[in-house]
Amino acid sequence: MLQDVVCGREVAETLHDFRAVSRYLTAPPSADGGRSYRLPTSTRSDWVILTVPNRGRPQVSRLTPAGATVRTFASDCSVDERSVARSTPPQEGAVGANRSEGRPARFTDADLGSALSAAAGRPVVVYVWSPHMPLSVDGFAEIQKAADRLGLSVEPVLIARGDADFARREAERVGMPASALREIDSVELVMRDAQVHAPSILVFGPDRVSPVLPGYRNSDGYGRYLTAFLTAG
Repeated sequence: MLQDVVCGREVAETLHDFRAVSRYLTAPPSADGGRSYRLPTSTRSDWVILTVPNRGRPQVSRLTPAGATVRTFASDCSVDERSVARSTPPQEGAVGANRSEGRPARFTDADLGSALSAAAGRPVVVYVWSPHMPLSVDGFAEIQKAADRLGLSVEPVLIARGDADFARREAERVGMPASALREIDSVELVMRDAQVHAPSILVFGPDRVSPVLPGYRNSDGYGRYLTAFLTAG
């Protein structure tokens, strides 16, 4: 990953300082052919992003629910560090607040942590949906059936910035719980590509996380994926 990276030694030291692990996810190349890598750390919702432009100097950012710490490198590879607090969008009302009252409630990293704690060591399935993708609405019943058969809990969450009123109507139509109207506002979910498609699922176990699985499946299809996750551990 660091081959031919300008200031490679200093970048490697920064990755170590930020406690990045060796596993990483890649993003598509930027318009100028630059590369971007996302590296988890040993702490959930604490991620490191390495940006390597096609021309110019790399940048390393540490992203947490509180904000970002950004390191850039001068021509002599000396390090400049700055911190940026995270700006949280306004939120009004209870779960499922309508558009006139503000944006719906959010599903945060704290909510993810609470769901994992409540599962008491059992995996948790995060199901991402959008009212604008009909199969993702219908797919909730399918993932719920599959999870119920395996004794797993499901957290339905809404892709951010959709039509809140439409989402409410669709959730009511198929019997989703009110908690399904929480919009994604989680570093962990965003970094793991949860919003790449609707529907998609991520499975969080006590010590590992599945790759994101985009696309609709019936309950048998979801069941096979969940069973593979369970047996692989």
